[in-house]
Amino acid sequence: MAAQQGTAVRPSVESVVHQTAGRLAMVLSAAAAGMVVGLQLGGRLAHRHGPARLLVGPAIIFGLSLALLGTCRLLTSLSLVAAVFGIGHGQLDVGANSAAVNLERAYQRRITSSLHCAYSVGALTGAGLAAITAWAPYHALFAAVGILTAMAAAAIP
Repeated sequence: MAAQQGTAVRPSVESVVHQTAGRLAMVLSAAAAGMVVGLQLGGRLAHRHGPARLLVGPAIIFGLSLALLGTCRLLTSLSLVAAVFGIGHGQLDVGANSAAVNLERAYQRRITSSLHCAYSVGALTGAGLAAITAWAPYHALFAAVGILTAMAAAAIP
């Protein structure tokens, strides 16, 4: 795509790694496969150790792998890091939902729908921030969000 009306065109992931959209779909498949693995491992770990362990470690993995995704230039490295990202995401999902079940028990009333609503508000806020920061290079955004996520998770006692 050429620059139009004096605006600079930022490179997309597709152009940076010199791959077609079809080949990049393999990266998304790797992330999805990693998430399935993470969900399976997360279920076992939550049952054995409780959900708290799945709220810190996987959040650090999730954040750091997001930061690494922005630095990958080869299809192989993108796929491997995407799989690790998926594993962290799956485990974090199990941890959050397990913690929600424990909160419902403690409150002795249903609150999971409110927690899912809060998640959706966060996703909407993130989409809004993405629109506002669309001018920034994707690798810088991945790094910033990933590192902030990992740091926030690591700060949890």
